[in-house]
Amino acid sequence: MPGQSGHQERETRYFQQMNSSSAPRDLRASDADRDQVLALLSAAMGDGRLTADEHAERVQRAFSARTLGDLADLTADLAAPSGQPVRLDGGRVITGIFGPARRDGRWVVPENLTVTAMFGEVEVDFTQAILQFSRVQVYATVFGGRLRLIVPDGVSVIVTGHMVLGRKRGSTPPPVSPGTPVIEVKALVLGGELDVRTPPKPRRFRLFNRNLWTPGYGLIAFAAGSAEVDRGVSPQLPQLVLALDAADGP
Repeated sequence: MPGQSGHQERETRYFQQMNSSSAPRDLRASDADRDQVLALLSAAMGDGRLTADEHAERVQRAFSARTLGDLADLTADLAAPSGQPVRLDGGRVITGIFGPARRDGRWVVPENLTVTAMFGEVEVDFTQAILQFSRVQVYATVFGGRLRLIVPDGVSVIVTGHMVLGRKRGSTPPPVSPGTPVIEVKALVLGGELDVRTPPKPRRFRLFNRNLWTPGYGLIAFAAGSAEVDRGVSPQLPQLVLALDAADGP
């Protein structure tokens, strides 16, 4: 899809322009980072944590922010560390022992990450994360638990290590070029599961088969973003039908 391709290209350019030696707070902020901060500021004004003047002042600073640190300062007193729209230091260790653990949202991925799932379920979501390094090492230990890694399209996951009475599910395409971001997982799985997946693709649901379309009876299929009443539809059919775009006819 052209829109998705353009978005992926912008994300790739953003990744290529980052300097791996920069501190997380010195990384350049993207429009997506600003949008998430603005959403939290609006919520804070709506529930009274910010006055109208405070909101206006912080919004102006958000629009002029150049780095992640500039944005993080605007919301530091509005949410707990786990609820921040931009997390500069998510930590190098994620542990779920006899319980769940999760890291997701907008967070800066360190070069080395240690993850432990012991009789618990741990989920690490990289879909909105900032990959500061082209190659990330994840040291994973799974003992009677489950570790789920969710990565965006364009990022490859390579799993090595040992599995005893455990299993690995899912995979990603191999790196297509030397510049492809890679998450290398060195795993020890004992009686557990390591699950690698990408976000589900949106599906286009159809109410009726388009082959059932008959001239004079209207178009009877779902179409993205359009719905109208076909006044010439037969009384035997519902009066409200969803019309296909003209270019997507039978």
